[in-house]
Amino acid sequence: MASVLIGSIPGWEETGQDRVEAGFGPKWGARTLVGGIFRLPRERARVSQLIDDLEVQIFHLQFKREQIGFTGLLSRRAPVVWTEHGTFPEGVKGAILALGYRLAARRVSAIVCVSERVAASVRKVVGSGPRVEVIRNAVDTSILRPPTEAEKLGARESLLIPEGMPVMLWIGRLHKDKLPGIAISLGSAWRGIVIVAGDGEMYDELRRSTDVLAPNVRLMGHVGDPSILYRAADVMVFTSTGAGEGFPTTLIEAAAHGLPVLTNAQSGFGAMVQAAGGAVLPTDSAAEDWIASAERIINSDSSSLARNWSLSYDIEDWVNAHEVIFESVRS
Repeated sequence: MASVLIGSIPGWEETGQDRVEAGFGPKWGARTLVGGIFRLPRERARVSQLIDDLEVQIFHLQFKREQIGFTGLLSRRAPVVWTEHGTFPEGVKGAILALGYRLAARRVSAIVCVSERVAASVRKVVGSGPRVEVIRNAVDTSILRPPTEAEKLGARESLLIPEGMPVMLWIGRLHKDKLPGIAISLGSAWRGIVIVAGDGEMYDELRRSTDVLAPNVRLMGHVGDPSILYRAADVMVFTSTGAGEGFPTTLIEAAAHGLPVLTNAQSGFGAMVQAAGGAVLPTDSAAEDWIASAERIINSDSSSLARNWSLSYDIEDWVNAHEVIFESVRS
């Protein structure tokens, strides 16, 4: 099944699929929601023009602007399927979005959620009417795999990591709910290098703190292909308040590379992390507790456990499950 992207997504060109420039404004967020609502009529008109030139069997939408703003228009041409990656926002923003989301959901053919917790959150908003399915996130485990000794050494050399230095990795969006500050604070107690990779609203704040508090912390910003980070690392820390979390792909990516994970209890993913050979710390754990657990995991035989767990989340089953849903709504 061929795909055409309307708009832009980083890395799309690598797929070899077609893309149509749409000239949309920024993705809806806390700072862009009001402006986005005012831009919506113009963006809807643009979408209406673009789809006139396309032969479409299914429309697939993943962001709130597209879901709320375009579903009614698109559903007149073909079935619409949504994918939800996280739980529904709380507070005023969530309440505003829920009004439009609930109305737009009446015209959607299916809503795919990456976990049961996301599905439960969506059902609270849309009720029992729309079809809601769960398809867990996945990765291509034939490409993402544990590194050989030579590959690990090469990754570390590329990152200019001194020989013998253990590497702790934190990767994700730099948002207050992700608690990246925990990784920064570990730098002052960790005997090796702490790599913090990702972009987001906390970048500047964290940059200032790493300059002052943790000289062995490397704040790398967005990394297009994080595989080099997984290959170089000895342990990954996954910190989160649990708010908005759906099913972090980083947990599967780390496991596919044979990289064990440490997490905090409130993240909500303790059972998964333990199944993949990792460990769960109490929510109020001190830096010394994180460091001690990291040392134990590095010296354990957890790499094979992580890899074996990741095989249950391979991309082949993910593709097949989506094909079943797409075929059912198309027919």
